[in-house]
Amino acid sequence: MLYELDIHYSYDSDYVNRSYCLWQCYRYRPNLMRKSNKPLQADLMTCPVARTLEIVGDKWTTLILRDLFLRGNVRFQEFQTSLSGISPGTLSARLKTLELQGIVKQRFYSDHPPRAEYFLTDKGKSLGPILKALRDWGTQHAS
Repeated sequence: MLYELDIHYSYDSDYVNRSYCLWQCYRYRPNLMRKSNKPLQADLMTCPVARTLEIVGDKWTTLILRDLFLRGNVRFQEFQTSLSGISPGTLSARLKTLELQGIVKQRFYSDHPPRAEYFLTDKGKSLGPILKALRDWGTQHAS
């Protein structure tokens, strides 16, 4: 059974950190700890931060979302040009994952050969403040 906790986070607070997140996830479930006091990987999915990172936490997915926010509708070839170093297979897999999660939709603009462009859904657009925070942090701290 999962427990919902009424915890409100503040962006300015040092109170939210990894150990607090783990405490939140395991507070009522101490039997989920291994003998080495490390949490089981599958049980991290009770943490909302872990669940979010499972969907959008890798480098390419975040950069795909960045391009969609900057350009609106983006074609597969435009992603490959923008994301130098990504293989077509990786790009296709990341787009498929985002589509299955309801973050991105595809729209075909050509039938022969089939070609699609991708755009953000309302659920995907709700990630905007997160990407803006990453951009702002990078502007201030990563030079």
